Amino acid sequence: CTFCQQSDEPLCLTPKLSGYTVDGSFQQYCVASAKHVAHIPEGVPLDEVAPILCAGITVYKGLKESHARPGQSVAIVGAGGGLGSLAQQYAKAMGLKVIAIDSGEEKKAMSEKMGADAFIDFAKSSDIVKDVKAATKDGLGPHAVILVAVNEKPFQQAAEYVRPRGTVIVIGLPAGAHIRAPVFESVLKMVRIQASYVGN
Repeated sequence: CTFCQQSDEPLCLTPKLSGYTVDGSFQQYCVASAKHVAHIPEGVPLDEVAPILCAGITVYKGLKESHARPGQSVAIVGAGGGLGSLAQQYAKAMGLKVIAIDSGEEKKAMSEKMGADAFIDFAKSSDIVKDVKAATKDGLGPHAVILVAVNEKPFQQAAEYVRPRGTVIVIGLPAGAHIRAPVFESVLKMVRIQASYVGN
């Protein structure tokens, strides 16, 4: 289809999704297109690889879609969760400055251990927009925001602290949530808000 031809397989109009539209996901063997199969070397523990093949590729794709470049900053909202912790690791490996946003000392310690350049505890912050901007070198805000949070509020705040010409990437799926951004400020700052589904 038109999406597959432009390397947007997640948007395929007639997808074959193992376990959803095609039976056999829990079998020893299944039929798959060679271009969608990766070789896992013998002896690699599957429980260590599995998160990379789902959550890992999802946040990696989001980081790529953000167009953030080495040396630039990215705020990861929900940094202490499963998606967020993988996003932090990929962002560091990509040479990005990481602003981890989450709550609690345990998540702060984990983020610092992973090399986050800053940690903002949203539960302790009296002004999250000000705090995120202050965590960037020039005070303009991060070049990109990766939203993997489990509640709606961060989806309302991100466009306010992303820098001019910055990108907000929506990945998390809080039930019933909506994305909102102040229209006037978003236009003046030329903010880009984009969803990112999954890697391919």
